[in-house]
Amino acid sequence: MEFIYRKMKYPFRLISLLLLCVGVLSAFPQSRNIYYRADVESGNVYTFVGSNLITAFANYFSHNILFDNSFQYSFLSGETNSGKIKTKPQNLLGLTARDLFNDITLGGKIGYKSDSMDSFNFGVYGSFHYKLNQFKCLWQPYEEYVEERFSFIKPGVGVYGLFGGIEHKYKFQVEAGVQYCIPSGYHGAFGNETKNLNGGISTHYALKVGGSVDFSGGIFLDIYHFDIYKKVFANKFKMFNLGLTLTITPKRSERFYQ
Repeated sequence: MEFIYRKMKYPFRLISLLLLCVGVLSAFPQSRNIYYRADVESGNVYTFVGSNLITAFANYFSHNILFDNSFQYSFLSGETNSGKIKTKPQNLLGLTARDLFNDITLGGKIGYKSDSMDSFNFGVYGSFHYKLNQFKCLWQPYEEYVEERFSFIKPGVGVYGLFGGIEHKYKFQVEAGVQYCIPSGYHGAFGNETKNLNGGISTHYALKVGGSVDFSGGIFLDIYHFDIYKKVFANKFKMFNLGLTLTITPKRSERFYQ
């Protein structure tokens, strides 16, 4: 039982966080000037497909586009005095707990959105996300890959512009945000101390196309403007995430306003 708990405690924490985000966001009354969205981002194909099925019906029964669902991939690079650090992801098609939850971001956005009948609207929001990354790392001069896992809590703010009137069938959204990343967990070659990680600023950029009732799709880029590990472990260690957003929602007779 202890072994099962060790393997599943991080997925349980992620699921609990997701449920908390859903509860907070759905508690807000449906208003044309309140913007709220829950984000589910994963780095495993099966997790992405499974979460899309769940969030699609959550959107359907909530009578609103509550969730955005994305597949993301983290690019990692670094070096020590001994040379470049080699990294490789977990199995993107794997079925173990480590594979299914290898690169997860969960969280939500709450803010204000304009409600103009013209072809342009805008929004501002506050955000809160949890980022978990699990991968394999070859630290020089060692000869074997080591399992690495780190996590960050990411409060932030963002803005977006929405091109296309409220009643238009399709809309185009440009979004930018900034977050402050606070280390919340670490396990790897250097032990289990969170203090092995740096904190710092990350920025978020997204382009999105959405229908009024049935889909939301686009691409996004998250750039971490700091070294993940302290200088005592690596001279530098950078990360950025590239993601594909694709949220499918079963059609209803009424229209959803974004």
